Amino acid sequence: MYRLKSTKITVPEPPRYITEKRNHYLLKTKGPLFRLSPTTTSLYRKEKSHRVWRLLFFLICGLLILMASRAHSSPPFSRGARPIAVGGAYTAVAGDSYSLFYNPAGLYEIKQKELAMDYGRSHSELEPARSDFNGILSMPYTWKENYLPLSFGIYGEQPAEGSHILDFTAGTAKDLPIDQLTKGIIKFPVQGGVALTLRHQQGDLVSTRVGKSKIGLGLTAGLFSKIGRKHQVGFALRNMYSGDTHAPGPSAHVGVQRHHNEQMTVFGELEYASGGIWRIHPGIEWLFYRGVLRPRLGWGFRDNKGIDSVSTGLGFYLSPIQIDLAFLIPLKTLSDDMDVFRASLIYRFGKPQFTQIYYDKALEAASNLDEKVLQLTVKEAELKASLSELNQKLHLSREELTNSTGRIESLKNQDLLGQRDAQIRELRERIHRLEVALDGQKQENHSLRQKRETIRTHTVGAGDTLQSLAEKYYGDPNQWKKIFNANTDKIDRGLPRVGAKLVIP
Repeated sequence: MYRLKSTKITVPEPPRYITEKRNHYLLKTKGPLFRLSPTTTSLYRKEKSHRVWRLLFFLICGLLILMASRAHSSPPFSRGARPIAVGGAYTAVAGDSYSLFYNPAGLYEIKQKELAMDYGRSHSELEPARSDFNGILSMPYTWKENYLPLSFGIYGEQPAEGSHILDFTAGTAKDLPIDQLTKGIIKFPVQGGVALTLRHQQGDLVSTRVGKSKIGLGLTAGLFSKIGRKHQVGFALRNMYSGDTHAPGPSAHVGVQRHHNEQMTVFGELEYASGGIWRIHPGIEWLFYRGVLRPRLGWGFRDNKGIDSVSTGLGFYLSPIQIDLAFLIPLKTLSDDMDVFRASLIYRFGKPQFTQIYYDKALEAASNLDEKVLQLTVKEAELKASLSELNQKLHLSREELTNSTGRIESLKNQDLLGQRDAQIRELRERIHRLEVALDGQKQENHSLRQKRETIRTHTVGAGDTLQSLAEKYYGDPNQWKKIFNANTDKIDRGLPRVGAKLVIP
């Protein structure tokens, strides 16, 4: 028998670039925006590969904006620059003060006080130039242990000379016990909201937007829900006014919002208006420079007239300030001297400065990288310790094999007949067992070297699950626990985070 020497596992220090070059993770300024050092993050390299199409996108947006300043498109009834820029598809958007007008249920996601204002100026062929103004104050509020956010808005419009429309709106939202009402059939959360509007209008029917009624009461109600990490859905009934205070009449809206990835959000909405008119409103919003700059595009399709509106816009998220611009793109001739323009300003009280937000993100990225490097160094130390133990076994096996071979040679020179033959057979069997063990140890040594040199990883894509990854790498979806135990910090609710880099044992 032989005894192995005790092996002590020593975890090496983190690589020098972690301890000596941490300043690369600090934010570097380039103009008014912030970005991480390209030597320490793959985000910059990924962003750099898209510069060409980004530049092309900005050029197209600039051309469309110039076109909008000299052309015409019928302005849809809309409030807020961001809703206009995404084609009016705002029923499934939450956490925004403009949800007061589009879907009050979205007010439930407002967690801090915010003030929103916007100004719009537009022309149309049938009506003179008009301008309007919005002001909204939203705040969180708790009543009898129930969270009921409150939002108050004022809207003023001059549709024609000598005419005006003035609205006073108040709304709130509440989390609905939908699981109890449906007896557990619907398990995802659902919020409901309602907004009441007192409208005063005055005019001589110079504009089709001004009806006969002087004072009217309006109602807007809706539902909102988040489904998973990427999708939001909403349903709203808008502009249900008494009398003919609102000439276009009420409308029903069903909307969907999808966070496609970290740099793109897609909007979609189906509208049914009075008179049997169907419209489809798709929109897209891109997020550049970690969400500071947000260009947008939107469309409006009518059931029997094709595209009746195209819009574009830009958003600047400089926490706690948000600035949005929207332009309605012309659909007729470039020689028309009509335009649609809107600008919004939102101030969120209590929000940290955007410089602090991105500084914290950089430190968080550095901390995560430190943790990953430390995990890899611990695994490397364990593999080295196992390899050292196998080398000791291999050395002792070789020594015993040499001693056994020497004994066989010495016995050949002795005339011990049967005893010598028995010893020779015993030694040969022992040598055979040692050779088999030596071959197994060599194979184990080789596999450990390969395991130390190559650690399989997998970057999670859309649709990846633990079962699908186990099927891919092990040929058996029931082996998913191996992947789960090795990556518990990268898995939320049984699903790996998209974009995370998993270690495949």
